[in-house]
Amino acid sequence: MMTPSEVRRKILLALYEHSRPGEGEYLDTSELFKRLKLEDLVEYWEDIRYLHDEEYVDGTPVPYMRQGYMPRVRLTAKGLAVAEDPEKLDRAFPGDPARHAVEAFLKSYRLELEKALVADEEKERIFLHLERLASHPVGMRVLEKVLTSREAGG
Repeated sequence: MMTPSEVRRKILLALYEHSRPGEGEYLDTSELFKRLKLEDLVEYWEDIRYLHDEEYVDGTPVPYMRQGYMPRVRLTAKGLAVAEDPEKLDRAFPGDPARHAVEAFLKSYRLELEKALVADEEKERIFLHLERLASHPVGMRVLEKVLTSREAGG
């Protein structure tokens, strides 16, 4: 499960990708929810409302709908500035350090696995199992412990 900070970060980055030249400025919020593959709709609306209230996104709340509902949103200048600058993004919406460590590990593991003298189908199968492990909360904690002890020289 992602923290609110991580969800907000994903929302900003998705809106940033959408706002590139040739794309429309506003994005339908239900489409954004599907694109991000989020699970908790109530928390999603709270995060959209937070980003709106803090002036990272622009949209028009619908007064007679559930709290925070906006049919379409777009980045404001403030949201764009944060989404374009990784340091500002990390300060405003820090990610989960354990998740970042696991993602970095998966990326380096994928690169090393590509070099291995193993059939491509086997490489994909191995990596798929590792990704599944990392996506499970218990698996994430195990990987975090292993990576932490490895960094500490344990």
